[in-house]
Amino acid sequence: MSIKQNLETIKEEFKSDEKIFESAFKIERIFRRYKWVFIGIIAIFIILWIYTGIKNILEEKNAKEASKIYTQLQQEYSANLFEQLEKKAPNLAEFLLLRKAVQNGDEEALQKLSNSKIAFISDFAKYQNAMLQKDINKLASINGAFSDLAKFEQAFLLIQDKKTIQAQELLQSIPQDSSIKELSKLLAHYGILEIPSKEKN
Repeated sequence: MSIKQNLETIKEEFKSDEKIFESAFKIERIFRRYKWVFIGIIAIFIILWIYTGIKNILEEKNAKEASKIYTQLQQEYSANLFEQLEKKAPNLAEFLLLRKAVQNGDEEALQKLSNSKIAFISDFAKYQNAMLQKDINKLASINGAFSDLAKFEQAFLLIQDKKTIQAQELLQSIPQDSSIKELSKLLAHYGILEIPSKEKN
């Protein structure tokens, strides 16, 4: 290479280094100006990380304690333990109340639970209460996860009342993809066969 070319190369390298230093200087100047903002952002991230870690540990501890209390309550009921469960896991406490109400056939408790904010508990309590009362109108008003079971129960009660045409229509309205469709076909076939043909709606 000629001396001229060497000088040009060195010149280009100096220019490149100058740009790097200039950029570094700009970054340093920005950092100095907004130093406390950057420190604040980093501090917030650290606090959030610590908070999330502590929150997860506490939630896990709370879940284990609630599970232990629930197991104890299943073995022997205690008002004090139930109060603790309500504080730690209100949803689990409601589920326990539902379980007890169903086991005891407690219509009053089921009525209260039908107002639950948890859709499953509310729907099941309504269905169970209507079933215990053998109330066709209440069964007809049930929607949601238990609507097909409610129709099945309605049809069963209608067959007992010898209202076979209504029962047939109700059983046919249960969707094909329902988990109780096959059972409804059996009821439609065998349940209605048991009613003497001379009996009408």
